[in-house]
Amino acid sequence: MSYEVIARKWRPKSFSQLIGQNHVSQTLLNALKNDRLPQALLFNGPRGTGKTSTARIFASTLRCPNLQDFSPCGVCSECEEVITGKSINVVEVDGASNNGVDSVRELRDSVSYMPSSGKYKIYIIDEVHMLSTSAFNALLKTLEEPPAHVIFIMATTEIHKVPNTILSRCQKFDFRRVSSQEIVKSLEKICKHDNINFEAEALWSIARQADGSMRDSQSLLDQVISFCDNNIKHKETIEALGLTDRKWVVSALQAVISRNHKEILSLVKTLILSGQDPNLFVKDLLQEIRNALICKLNPEIAHSIIDLSDTAIEELTEMGASLSSEDIQLIFDMTLKGARDVVASSSAQLVLEMLLLRMASAPRIVDIEQVRLPAMTSSTANRPSPAMPSVSADNAQAAPSTAQTPAPVSQQKQAPKPTITANEPLQPSQATTGASKAHVPANNSAPIINSNSPAQEQWLDLVTQIKNLNPIVAAKLEHSSLISKDNDTLTIAIPAKMKFLTEQVKDKDFLKKLENYVSTLWGKSYNFHFTDTSEKKNSMSPSQLKQHKSNTAKLELRKKVEAHPVIKQAHEVFKTEIIDIRDL
Repeated sequence: MSYEVIARKWRPKSFSQLIGQNHVSQTLLNALKNDRLPQALLFNGPRGTGKTSTARIFASTLRCPNLQDFSPCGVCSECEEVITGKSINVVEVDGASNNGVDSVRELRDSVSYMPSSGKYKIYIIDEVHMLSTSAFNALLKTLEEPPAHVIFIMATTEIHKVPNTILSRCQKFDFRRVSSQEIVKSLEKICKHDNINFEAEALWSIARQADGSMRDSQSLLDQVISFCDNNIKHKETIEALGLTDRKWVVSALQAVISRNHKEILSLVKTLILSGQDPNLFVKDLLQEIRNALICKLNPEIAHSIIDLSDTAIEELTEMGASLSSEDIQLIFDMTLKGARDVVASSSAQLVLEMLLLRMASAPRIVDIEQVRLPAMTSSTANRPSPAMPSVSADNAQAAPSTAQTPAPVSQQKQAPKPTITANEPLQPSQATTGASKAHVPANNSAPIINSNSPAQEQWLDLVTQIKNLNPIVAAKLEHSSLISKDNDTLTIAIPAKMKFLTEQVKDKDFLKKLENYVSTLWGKSYNFHFTDTSEKKNSMSPSQLKQHKSNTAKLELRKKVEAHPVIKQAHEVFKTEIIDIRDL
């Protein structure tokens, strides 16, 4: 079955010809086969994705007398009238130009009349979100109790403007953007049908410019055909549509990766002289870097995610082979910032040049364990390193892509201290709660407090469990400390600075709740004696105990990091400073 050409647009004539909307066509076909037709349908989705065409196909299916396997014949008078919009039983209403209440009242009055032939009378309301509030209210009653012979099909690109009272009375179908691959296949069929020669890369440029809209792609194709005189070339397509040639974007990315500053300057000059828009170029460059990262991280599924040809995907995979994923992300971040600078600058060429040159000179991220340190002995270099967090040089001077042996320390110029950060998660034994945002000095020592008291440990666990059950009760106990735990009495200290809590914790209701929690969690009932912290100076509250554990764990981790031979050598060579990554 061929497409129907209307206003130089190729429109599908059956559900099987819908492009990229299989979920919609399959649902509607099943509804037809099982005689479960909804009386109100709402098609939502971006422009040019086939909403109106689907509505006409659905109407043709209901009206066609020569239906075969629930596909309209497309040649009978009913099908032709529906497709051309001349059928008196399929009424198309433009919501944008007929958005008043009077227009909807006329529609509401006409629904009571039976169709002149056939079983159904269909109303297609396009751009339904343009109706006024009063028009929606007038339509609401008809949607609540439509006549059995009437079916409403509404289409919109802005579903958030449709009232919920209307949405709740419709079956909603979400149309998706058509992928570039599907658009290219459709354009190829159109060109072959019309005996038009074409280059595949030219159709890909049209598909990317269409941005998921099948209708837009056909309009662009018609424009290019007129410009190229039935022989579509990629170069002429770029010129006709005012696009950025992808080859320039790829060349710029290759120059950045290879650090070819001369090529970058030449490319920017050619780009500006050709009249290309720097803003559009940077946006295309961002997209290309994103595609390169996907090819780097997961090449197996890149074909299903990236709307590019197989050749282009292979090219991106090869380019990203010399970079790490962190390098690509760094380049992306720089390009993203540069895109804003290009828009705001009065000299786009200058900003674009500096952006690309800065990207080409950006440091490559190197794992410090892969750097050969001169002070390491052969025995140290050859033996396995103990387990430790991996570190990377950040905000330091640019590291070469290939590791090189640095000069002796005595021959090096004094330079600012680079930062070495631990970027691996802590081991379970090193986990901390509420890590401090301050730097940990190298010679820190823990406060001399008896934190190993079993009573205090039990009290911390108890308050933590109560917090999950009743945060209000736990909040009043969080700054208290358990001094002693006798056979039937718990002695609890309240800090002097929170003396106001004393009356609250002695309240009968509070004591009853606390007694229930303690007896439930510890399996035994206790009496409670509240006192001042001055009676025991070294007592610790749950919050203090948590902080003490956190500081102790950080000190232990710091000692392990400092004891690692690689870190020792790095400190001697680079004069580094160790900071906790959680402090950043």
